[in-house]
Amino acid sequence: MKMNTDTTNLDKNIELHHESVEEIMGTPPASMVRVGSGILLLVILGLFMGSLFITLPDMVKVHASLQGEFPLSTQTSPETGRLVKIFRHVDNLVEKGDTILCVENKFCEIIAVLSEDSGILELNPLLNVINFIQKNDTVAIIWRKETESIACIVLLSPEQGKNVKEGNKIRLNVDKYPSEQYGTIESYITSISNFSSGREIQAIAVLPSKIITSHQHEITLKGKNYASAEIITDEKTLFNRLINPFRGLIKK
Repeated sequence: MKMNTDTTNLDKNIELHHESVEEIMGTPPASMVRVGSGILLLVILGLFMGSLFITLPDMVKVHASLQGEFPLSTQTSPETGRLVKIFRHVDNLVEKGDTILCVENKFCEIIAVLSEDSGILELNPLLNVINFIQKNDTVAIIWRKETESIACIVLLSPEQGKNVKEGNKIRLNVDKYPSEQYGTIESYITSISNFSSGREIQAIAVLPSKIITSHQHEITLKGKNYASAEIITDEKTLFNRLINPFRGLIKK
């Protein structure tokens, strides 16, 4: 029994850490420090260089309608004034020169808005709720009778419309063709029509009748379709996004 006690005491008296061992463990080799510092520096430089080239887009997310017709022309008001009369046409078919509506200007003159093309007339729905329009307001769109291309129509709020311009890229996820399987469709905004009521701004992009998606699927859109859309209004590098808040502070 005494021998076991001595053995236990002996184990307790064993010195687990020697001075030379502590020196090795407490001081990492210089080569390891240099290699670690070099790797860290390379990582930081890589992140910095990447921030100069990696771009992050600003985008507006909206809903879009796709129609199997291509607009021939956008009809605008030649004068500012009171909306006097809207002319109705059988099946919304108009010939070039037909009267679409009349506006009374500030001189009490009646000005007629005439169709610039022959085709299918689509009046701006806002004409049903207002009676005063400004010069160059969009009052109607005339569409081709034959299906040649697909028109993508997006309605934007005034706040969204401030950032959207002609030439902006638009990415579409068509409801009937889920992007997970078929991919997305890309095009560009070709025209923007402003309406002075401040309620809606209309942006239009044109697609071919046969479309190749980002997943290389060929799809054909017939009739009217709907899609969720992302309009890319700007692309800035990660570096610019990081320093922009500091620029604002410096200007203040």
